[in-house]
Amino acid sequence: MTNETKEPGGSTFSDLPLFIERPGDVVGAPPYIGKSSIMQSFLAKGDRAAMQSLCTRLLSTPTGGRLIFHVLTKYVLFASIFSESMGSKDPVFASRGVVREWDIGAYILVAGGPVGDESKWRPYWMPAFLFVDTAAAAAAGREVFGYPKSAANLARDDEDDPFNPGFYVDVLHFPRYAPTQRPKVERLLTLSPAQPVQANPTSRTDVSRILAEHVNINGVDNLELPFSGMPQIMLRQFRDPVRSGRASEQAVIIVEPRPLVIRGSGLNKASAILDIMPSASHPILTALGLKQKQTIDFSVWLDFDFEVGWGRRIWP
Repeated sequence: MTNETKEPGGSTFSDLPLFIERPGDVVGAPPYIGKSSIMQSFLAKGDRAAMQSLCTRLLSTPTGGRLIFHVLTKYVLFASIFSESMGSKDPVFASRGVVREWDIGAYILVAGGPVGDESKWRPYWMPAFLFVDTAAAAAAGREVFGYPKSAANLARDDEDDPFNPGFYVDVLHFPRYAPTQRPKVERLLTLSPAQPVQANPTSRTDVSRILAEHVNINGVDNLELPFSGMPQIMLRQFRDPVRSGRASEQAVIIVEPRPLVIRGSGLNKASAILDIMPSASHPILTALGLKQKQTIDFSVWLDFDFEVGWGRRIWP
């Protein structure tokens, strides 16, 4: 007889061994709380077929086709979150302190679920590339949930103006692959406002409506941002230590961050230039079908506190 325990998401699993904390491990346990956070988000035009290929490879192929997801739009959402305080709500780790955390990433809007049961299909944000400013945040995101996080040097265009959406991402990467090629630290992403920013306040509902109208998706009236209500979906996996090309664990995970306090939201009407460097190790351009340089017409912002709670396994 199998002894089963309830998972935080509601499903069951056989009893798991206790996690053994090693000295020097700075990865805290969920739930995570982000306070005094500004999120800036904008849409960049990509290639839907390229995004669908990535979505299928990450979400459908591992399940043997048991799950299927469709990319809903040709637009890629870039979201940057600047949190002055990030820490764990877990009773043990909450006593250890908090850190500042910055997070900049590219998300694909998908919808789907179990094959043959469309009543369970839902829209999700699938993170494709994420960059954070600490190694601990990169490790926690990958280890706990499966976020595709990379540690990088992040900077803001104007740190004194919280509503300025401009940013810079410098990362250690391989510009090309070759047997003797060495990685370089270079600027991979740049968002440069082309004129002074006008942070026009509006309601969160209006922000969601503006995004939905811009991507022109039938049946989606309000498009929530990744950390303000819409679930995120991703592949969590670990390489097998003894067999090449194999994963010792794979799971499709849903994470549902939720806002705790919303102090304001709005629309930045100033245009900006998004510049993405070609990279072999961080192929944002080819994986998402983006142009190396394009004009961004607007961005939206949210001033809030949020919680990232326990994830939910939908496969296996």
